[in-house]
Amino acid sequence: MSASLPLADAPTLKRLALRTRVVRIAVVGAIAATIAVAFFASRHPTTTSHPYLPASSNGIVVLDLSASISTDTFSQIGDALHALSTSGGRYGLVVFSSTAYEALPPGTPARELGSLVPFFTPEPAHNGFAASFPVNPWTQDFSLGTSISSGLNLARSIVARTGLTHASLLLISDLDDDPGDLRRLANAALALHRARLPVHVVALSASTEDERLFSKLLGSRGAISEAPAPGTRPGATHAPAPIVLIVIVDVAALLLAAAELLFPPLLVRAGPGT
Repeated sequence: MSASLPLADAPTLKRLALRTRVVRIAVVGAIAATIAVAFFASRHPTTTSHPYLPASSNGIVVLDLSASISTDTFSQIGDALHALSTSGGRYGLVVFSSTAYEALPPGTPARELGSLVPFFTPEPAHNGFAASFPVNPWTQDFSLGTSISSGLNLARSIVARTGLTHASLLLISDLDDDPGDLRRLANAALALHRARLPVHVVALSASTEDERLFSKLLGSRGAISEAPAPGTRPGATHAPAPIVLIVIVDVAALLLAAAELLFPPLLVRAGPGT
């Protein structure tokens, strides 16, 4: 049973009482909306990320296809390209070995990178033969030595030539550069620093020494991450939401708000003579 006390100046509190009631009704409505949103969101708990490069950047992928790239790292290349192809971004593509060339111009829809993924996806074993990779267009004539500087320099020149804004480079490599290229690599890294071009490196089973070298060369404008384990393809992920917990907490909050609204602890009414 609610209690009430007579108060001579009760009419002056009516505005405050009305405001309180409106706020409580709004709280109830907000909690009910939260329950609805939590329910529908939990039915499709998908989160999508843009891998490796900022979503707002104009990316140039610099892909190492030299002889030092072994079949063990081919799957990692395929997974990285797949992740990029499903990101919804736009990228140019530079491939390199002892030389480099532009395979895709800047601004190419990311899905076009998906056409390269089959070349880096192992075919299943059959008839007693071990799993193998399809023959790619670069196997015979392109995969020779390793000149990482040639890939980085070409990517930088593409950015300068096209006037790309918010440009970033994504180097996918095992970082095993030829010793004769190291001086040119240092000069390439210096040129990237002067051009204020950030470089993200996806290291394909790279050695600790090579990763340390690239961290030093790229400095604060560079970042290195390990390639995903073979068969792991980052991008869209699905995770079950704790729907039961969400509903229980929201229902409890709803009941508390309803109790405050329907069963106030104190009522104020005007006294005699007011």
